[in-house]
Amino acid sequence: MKKLRCLACGLAAVVLSWSAAANFWDPLFQNGATRTEYPVGFGVGSNWLTLWYTGSGNPGSEGCLWNASDPLNFSGCAGRAGLGSVWKGTLQEAEACRGNSTLIGDSWLGCLAYSTDTYFSLGSPSSNYWVVHANNDPSFDQCRDGPPGASEQVIDPIASPTAPKLFKVAMESNAAGRKTLNFILTPSEHNYWCAEKNANQFTIPYLSVGAHRSGPAQLDSFSGFLSV
Repeated sequence: MKKLRCLACGLAAVVLSWSAAANFWDPLFQNGATRTEYPVGFGVGSNWLTLWYTGSGNPGSEGCLWNASDPLNFSGCAGRAGLGSVWKGTLQEAEACRGNSTLIGDSWLGCLAYSTDTYFSLGSPSSNYWVVHANNDPSFDQCRDGPPGASEQVIDPIASPTAPKLFKVAMESNAAGRKTLNFILTPSEHNYWCAEKNANQFTIPYLSVGAHRSGPAQLDSFSGFLSV
C-alpha cells in the first residue's frame, strides 16, 4: 500500500544544502539524484492507487488516522466510500473525488486514478534519491493532474525558464563542488480553473524534499540550513 502524506513546506523559494555523515547515501549532497514519490505511471489509468480502510490498523473508526466526526479533524477520511460523507474535508470536497463513482474496495475509482503521469526526476535516480512531495489540496480531486503527493506536474526551471508551473525543482552545482537543490512554490503561476467543477478552485499547495534510501539510513550526525 502506498502511504499518502501531505507535508507542508510553506516557503515560496528555498535553497537547500546539507552536510551529513559519511555513511549517508549522498554525503555532502554530491550525487543529487532526485525524483517524485511514485514510479512512472503510478496512479494513472488502470495503474491506480491502492487504498484500504477496513482492517487498515488505523485507529479512526472509518479506517483513517482520526475519526471523521472529531471536531478537531479538518481533513475527514478522504477517499472513504460507503459511509456517508465521512470523506468530506480539506483533502476531498466532492463525492468520488469528482470522478468515476465505480466502487473499488473501500473507495471510488475517481479517487484512485488520475489523468496525468506527474513523475519528475533529475540526475537519473535509482534506489537512493532525494524525494519530492508535491501536493495540492484538495488532493483527492479530479481537478488535480495526478494523485495525492504528486498532485501537479513539476518542472525544472533551468531547463524551462519561461514555463508557468506551481511546482519547480532544480539542481545546480555550487562553488564547494557539491550541489544545491532549489525548490520553488509559485501559486501565481497555477491555473485555478477546474473544468470538472466548472469554476475556479481555491487550493493549498505543499512542496517538500526529503531523503529516500533503500535500507536503513544509519545517520551518525546531520546538519544543514534553510535560507529564504
